[in-house]
Amino acid sequence: MPTAPRIAAVDDALRLSMREGQVVRGLEAARDRLDAEARGLRLADEARSAPRGQRISRLLVLSGDGSERFHRQVEALLRRHGARTLAIRIEMDAAQLGALLFGPGRVARLVLLERKEAVSRVLLALADAWRGDGRCASDGERPAPDGERRPTDG
Repeated sequence: MPTAPRIAAVDDALRLSMREGQVVRGLEAARDRLDAEARGLRLADEARSAPRGQRISRLLVLSGDGSERFHRQVEALLRRHGARTLAIRIEMDAAQLGALLFGPGRVARLVLLERKEAVSRVLLALADAWRGDGRCASDGERPAPDGERRPTDG
């Protein structure tokens, strides 16, 4: 599973998704939501003659401190729903992710972004910070005129 550093742009994208009601908290709730959507898609596919196109429309965002068992459960969920679901681990612990989205003292090891607008927002925030060398730039770096990233001044 890919891991990305915590950057302000992703924090902002996650907060906006939360305000817009596009976040599902926790593994079980995410599993229930994805399973229900899959049932609905199967029913819709049975009623249609044309095949459904493949597209990513859901994103699992994980904290970096889950147990091996937790990560096996996430991997099983991705195997079932991988045709439309991606996952990324952000370098923050469950207390940080929970506080970011649900308030101080709240914990969240996993959230599901359930609308393609929310998924796009987070992925674009990460893409904007990505460097040409395959690493994600930190908040303390900015693009230089030649496209390379250098530490910000003062």
